Amino acid sequence: MEKILSAAISPLELRSVEQGMPLVKEIAASGGAITERFDKVLKLMGLGLEVHEAIGNQETKTWRQLQERLEELPTPQRGSWQQLAALESTFTTELKDTILHHLAVAKNYEKTLKKKEAARLQQQSMAAVERCRLALLSLVEDDGLKDKTHSGLKACLARMKDLTDAMKKMEELNVAGDAEDRVSGCHKAWNAGRAAVQQFSEKQVRSAKAFIWLRQQNLAHCARLLDTAGILERLHILRTSPQRLEAIGLPYRCRYLLFMAAERENLSDDNFAPKLEEVPEEWEQRTSRHLNLKFFEKQGGQQKRQQMQWEWPLPRGLVAWQGNAEGSTSEAWQKRDEEHALSSQMVNQSNVVVDPFREGSQCLLCHQNAENGHHTSSTHCQQMKQWKIASDRLAMVCLDLDTLSQDEARRPGLASVWRGELWEALRASPAIPTNVLAVFWRRVVLPQLSLQNSKHDSESLLGLQALLKEALKVARILEEDATDKEVSAAITSAERFIDDTKYPGLDKSSIALAAAAIKDLRLATAKILHTRSAVLKNAVAILGQAQAKVKHHSLEPAFHATFHSWLKKHKLETCFKLLDQRGVIVSILKGDPVEANAAVGLPTRFAEKLWKAWCSDGDLRLLRPLCSPPDDWEAVFSRNVGLFYFCKRVVHGPAQWMYPPTLAEDKLPKVQGNLEDLTRGQPHSGSVPYVEIDLNGEPVCLLCKAHGLEHFASAGHARNVNLWSAIQDRLVAADRDLAVQSTSLTSHSTSSQLSELAKVWVGEIQRLTLEQNTGADLEGQVGRTFWHLLFDDWAAKASRPAQVQQELERALRIAGLAEPKWSSLQWKPRIPPQPDVDFPWPLPSILTLSASTPAEVFDHLNAEALKSEGIKVQADGSFWCAFCDKAVKPLANHLDRTSLEAIARLEATAIRLEAKQHLDSRDVAQTVVASLRAEGHELGREGMTISKRRFRCGLCNISGSWTRCLEHRSSRSHQDAYQRFQGSTSSIAAQAKLNNSSFIEVEQTAWKAAFDAMDKW
Repeated sequence: MEKILSAAISPLELRSVEQGMPLVKEIAASGGAITERFDKVLKLMGLGLEVHEAIGNQETKTWRQLQERLEELPTPQRGSWQQLAALESTFTTELKDTILHHLAVAKNYEKTLKKKEAARLQQQSMAAVERCRLALLSLVEDDGLKDKTHSGLKACLARMKDLTDAMKKMEELNVAGDAEDRVSGCHKAWNAGRAAVQQFSEKQVRSAKAFIWLRQQNLAHCARLLDTAGILERLHILRTSPQRLEAIGLPYRCRYLLFMAAERENLSDDNFAPKLEEVPEEWEQRTSRHLNLKFFEKQGGQQKRQQMQWEWPLPRGLVAWQGNAEGSTSEAWQKRDEEHALSSQMVNQSNVVVDPFREGSQCLLCHQNAENGHHTSSTHCQQMKQWKIASDRLAMVCLDLDTLSQDEARRPGLASVWRGELWEALRASPAIPTNVLAVFWRRVVLPQLSLQNSKHDSESLLGLQALLKEALKVARILEEDATDKEVSAAITSAERFIDDTKYPGLDKSSIALAAAAIKDLRLATAKILHTRSAVLKNAVAILGQAQAKVKHHSLEPAFHATFHSWLKKHKLETCFKLLDQRGVIVSILKGDPVEANAAVGLPTRFAEKLWKAWCSDGDLRLLRPLCSPPDDWEAVFSRNVGLFYFCKRVVHGPAQWMYPPTLAEDKLPKVQGNLEDLTRGQPHSGSVPYVEIDLNGEPVCLLCKAHGLEHFASAGHARNVNLWSAIQDRLVAADRDLAVQSTSLTSHSTSSQLSELAKVWVGEIQRLTLEQNTGADLEGQVGRTFWHLLFDDWAAKASRPAQVQQELERALRIAGLAEPKWSSLQWKPRIPPQPDVDFPWPLPSILTLSASTPAEVFDHLNAEALKSEGIKVQADGSFWCAFCDKAVKPLANHLDRTSLEAIARLEATAIRLEAKQHLDSRDVAQTVVASLRAEGHELGREGMTISKRRFRCGLCNISGSWTRCLEHRSSRSHQDAYQRFQGSTSSIAAQAKLNNSSFIEVEQTAWKAAFDAMDKW
């Protein structure tokens, strides 16, 4: 039966499960054991049918459920139905493989879907970030917020938060690809927004501080224009970006004074930046949680909600800056200044245009009756001279306004500046009497400028120009106009200085003549300003050209100073005169291109830096002449000439139009550390120059300032030799460069240029010789020794590059020589130091003192008594203590030790303490001398010498007081150096050790003899 039924449902496969289901159901309905057995088969086939129907489904959930149901089915058991169990097992395996296959397919499908969705979200995120970035950038500019109001601030903060959120979202999605560039761009945008917010928040304090600074410079009337241009709160850029100031149309005087004040006070951002310590106590700085930006909260008070603001609170005492056209802080300040200056004068403003200094029969200038010939009186004539000065100053302002171009005249905000300039001109030195100034201002100027009476808009520069010309007519109502002939003569006088064929340059005397001609022309032109004639137009044009030329030549020395400072900063100052001779400085000052051969013959380092700096956008093109004169000079503005001149700060000091010279004559710097202070020997023929042999046959190392052959085997000497070789390498490269550059010189080079070129190369050789890479003292010592030995004798005398090259090659040949062949020298035993010469010899004191010994006794001690105390009389009569190694004066302070008990109790005066120090020094000397007697002869074999009261260790390359020699000998560093010397197998060390073994007995005997001789002294 089992075989028949199993065969009936065979084969049990997934593809045929649907056809086999009816037969299995029929068999399962048979009842009994067959039913029980085939119910299990039926469940398995039912699951198979579901699997078959699920094929094509790409949901992992469906296939996981089928997998779980398959696992829940009982495992087929082999028993009496073995064939059926085999069919079930095969079918189960097929189901399992099918489910696993389609589960993997579904997983891959869902993974692909997730990738696509992630890519879509990433693209969406990047697009959102880009929108936020562009939105933020649209709100800011170089000067901060485009909309410099609280609305603009709120919009910027909102866009910054949007950008922050969008960037966080993009980071959560792990955006790859060009995300790094996008993040960088977003950070730049966010930082731009942050800078704009910071600038807005600091503007109130910065502007208030800047206005105070401008008031101190008497330039408060410029504040509104500077604020309009976005410069007021950033006045420190005057030093780094002067072109910003030139572009807004400030009058020349104001511009120059601002530059000068910025230079003089070394203006920086710190001058105007708000500081936390200046914030009023009731305000507290906080940090925004979302944007990490600073804001302020006002503490205290009865308000439930604290006051919050992004702006820095004004420090106490500062007045908030108001920049609006009506009622700006600068204009309000100027009006108060005018009222304060004229408060003592009771002169009412009037609209009169005839005889403005008279009111009825009263002369307002003299406060007298104007009848009966008053106008011819000396008092009135004196006042009219002052009136003439005021009208001339008004005329100069009108003339300066007339020289502005139409584009300059249309710049907004300039009218308030020029109104302030007029007020400053009228108050300038020499001062006009207050009564004259009050009448002139209130009855001539103000009536024309008052808005309700004017025919023109005084807020525009063109309107102000017209109004001031009307005022000038009133001021000069009694004066006659200049004739065309007078103006033409003044034009001719000034015009000749413009002609470059007659005056290619202006020196100190010719520039004074040119300034006088400009003054005459300005005064003559001011009298015909109302005419609009061709003569006026020509006069204005000639004035502009003449002033430009005088300005250029007067400030040329100032540009020289700036140019020289730049060269010095880049270590190129030695070529200043050569560049000046080749016309480079003038070309850069004029903005002209530099000639192609301007750097010919210069070292390559010079040429590369200079060409880069004087190209169209190079550093040298950004240089501006210094405005601030030297400390002992001051700059003074001439209203009649319209330019600055310079006056010495002394009574009746000289005045000149040329900027005072500040450059001293360039000389080759003196190299310190002359070798004359060393114990020298004689050069050894055929060897490197830093080795000399002294009279005793001992080698001297000028590199290390050391004696003895042991020193030449030390590691310190080897390091210095390497430094010597490094200098050689640098100079060999310079020699090759000099050879190449010399071939480019032509026969047209003048002797003066060749001389300056030689100085440049000598300066470069000096720089390369003294250049320190590590900054160590020994490195500088090696360089100075190299210079003094090989260059010092001829450096200042070189006058041609060829001569420099010849001397440089000679020096390199000598520097490249080897040290002597030590084994070929004639060696001698070392000579011991001389007691009482190289170190003091202590003698028993013969002084007998008591507590009652008067101080005068010490001044009359004989030479023997002083000698026993280590004191000698110098050639100039002064005293020197060999034990203390210092001058002694007076003797009583140094020798009176009658209160040693008090000294021990620290109750003595400083005088007694000096005596105690003398005794201590004598004791130290006695101890060291006793030790030297016993073991001093061994010092030389360890590279140590004593000379002139100092010891020198050649192995350690160190020196000090002679009393420290034994202390150094026992130090760990010296012991290590001596062990290295003993273990060295070099030829120098071998020769030194041979010498030591050969002369040990002779040196010991000589040392003992020197000390024995002193015992008999």
